[in-house]
Amino acid sequence: MPRVHGLEIADFEELDGGAIRVGDYIAEPLDDDMSWGMGAIDHPPADAAENQQLTAAALTTLTEVEPSEQALSICTDGRFLLTTESGLLVPVRPQLVGASMVMGFAMAEAAGEAFYGDPTKPIDERAEQTADALVAAGIMPSTHIQCGAKKGFRDIQSNIVYLTDYSPRAAAYRERNEVLLGDSYSPVSDVAFLDALRERSGDDEYGYDTNTPDVLSRAVANATGPDGTYSLVEDDRGVHGHVEKAVLRLRPEVGQVALDTRLLARLTNGDQVFGNNDGQLDVLAKAIGGDDAEVVSLARHAGEHFTNGGHGTLAKNLPTWVIRLATAA
Repeated sequence: MPRVHGLEIADFEELDGGAIRVGDYIAEPLDDDMSWGMGAIDHPPADAAENQQLTAAALTTLTEVEPSEQALSICTDGRFLLTTESGLLVPVRPQLVGASMVMGFAMAEAAGEAFYGDPTKPIDERAEQTADALVAAGIMPSTHIQCGAKKGFRDIQSNIVYLTDYSPRAAAYRERNEVLLGDSYSPVSDVAFLDALRERSGDDEYGYDTNTPDVLSRAVANATGPDGTYSLVEDDRGVHGHVEKAVLRLRPEVGQVALDTRLLARLTNGDQVFGNNDGQLDVLAKAIGGDDAEVVSLARHAGEHFTNGGHGTLAKNLPTWVIRLATAA
């Protein structure tokens, strides 16, 4: 039986191309090593065996999200979850970079006039309009205290422009977005998103330099209440407690399951991975774009870039695994 840091985990089956299978799930390694990343989190698994074992441990933690939690979300990071502002232990919830509020706002900003009418209205009004659209679509805006994607919203936007246009590894970053978007990839939508982002990210007119974290936090409090905001452990390890070793992208076909980061920490003596429920990106894009297919596509491209740009702002040199149902692979 494979072991992680001396602890036994579930057996996994090795497949072609370095993929592994654990129960109903297959993890396929993405052909991208995130060497284009810009962040300080830089401690990938020591070797291929540890990489597989950690990913297998993560797969054993995949848990059905309770129906009452499916409209909520948590951030992508792997740090140990604590409690919501209402005092409840944070349940297993879908994961997104910045959770649904920050990610939804990134998509709304990309949609611009098509979503807001006036994309230069005050940032607090834009945040509230985004939260209202999420609620109308059955999504409860969520966030966590001291969220890096919320605090660094403008930095991530600027880094996406750098990674696309100026990075020596721009080709790898661009290819990653295209591969992970799969059949949803549209060169037209990608160009439209990036053209608008280049203009927006350098313009103070949009209010990113004021109080973006507070604005987004208030939008969550007003829309969802205390169950939408949670805390997690920030210890002296890594970067504010971040010690993630991999990125796991859960494809839509896995359904309403998510990683149990607390269980993974117990299985591995504290190891972490970034998790992302890609099906939630599709849901959010639809919430922003409604019946307009072009806006939905634009929002989905914004979500993919914000996901990869967010991971790349935090980290570099991490392996990425694409998680599918064994029956769908």
